[in-house]
Amino acid sequence: MRSSRRGFLKTVPAAVASAVATEAWAQRGPQGPVTAEAVKASEILDGVTFSSAEEAAAAAGANTNLSSFNRLRQTTIPQATEPAYIFKPALPGREPRGPASRSGPLAVWRRSSNASR
Repeated sequence: MRSSRRGFLKTVPAAVASAVATEAWAQRGPQGPVTAEAVKASEILDGVTFSSAEEAAAAAGANTNLSSFNRLRQTTIPQATEPAYIFKPALPGREPRGPASRSGPLAVWRRSSNASR
């Protein structure tokens, strides 16, 4: 496949912009309790080495995950909510055909008789 100058000129600016954006994202200051220094300390324990940009990116990713976990913990679940004891992966209004078997072929889905259109 032959490359054209036009294709090259379209690709290079995008590659340069993504490299610059990645570097800028990695070098932003700490946004939470995990810092690049904490990542550096964990490198010693794990016996690996990262560049300073990789350490900053790892710290930013850990802080993002930590904030997501904190938002999940703050979600209130009403006491009336029952746990999911049964998992039915069927689409709404559809039921699998036939009984389940370990070595049988996959069943074809059919519309259930009580489904509304």
